[in-house]
Amino acid sequence: MSCCELGIKVTPAPPRIIPRGLLRANRRSHGLPLANISSGMPLYRQAGLLRRFGGDISSNTIAASMVRVGLAAQPVINLMRDALLDAELIYCDETTLQVLKGEKGRRPQTQSYLWAQMTGSGVPMRCFNVYTGARS
Repeated sequence: MSCCELGIKVTPAPPRIIPRGLLRANRRSHGLPLANISSGMPLYRQAGLLRRFGGDISSNTIAASMVRVGLAAQPVINLMRDALLDAELIYCDETTLQVLKGEKGRRPQTQSYLWAQMTGSGVPMRCFNVYTGARS
């Protein structure tokens, strides 16, 4: 049998966090949360920026994508948190922030908190948590 008779073999695509998702994995995992949290860029502005470059994705779609990725990543986040708490030394910072469109029944003026935690010894680990108060 010659090599031409074998045909073309196609490797199956790796599983995706969001099946048939609109955004590539690197944009979901890095770009959107980074722009949203560290740069303070709201999702509606990110959607506008994507539109300027030919993408037509609503801020609601981006928000739903971020929630789905967060849920899928929760087991990894739990392992990171466990490793952080095993460190002999942990640095922490608490910063207040304002969430304008938060949960139902919650005033936009209500303070929320961003907690940053980092190991000071052992495996380098950084965890960030946002606390917006009790859910109604």
